[in-house]
Amino acid sequence: MLSTATRHVLAHQLHAADACHPWTRHTFSARWGSRNTLLVRLVEPEVVAEATVDVARDSAGR
Repeated sequence: MLSTATRHVLAHQLHAADACHPWTRHTFSARWGSRNTLLVRLVEPEVVAEATVDVARDSAGR
């Protein structure tokens, strides 16, 4: 998770994408197996970050 200060700095570096963004008209699900879609705001890919995630699953397979 990013600190509040880092989120504020990053927010000033993000710029809304125009209609030529390669993911325009795509939808993104809220989670695997969900029919709920996320509201997303596409940004210009000027800032790139690397993230690590925990891919462990709980007893329900999530």
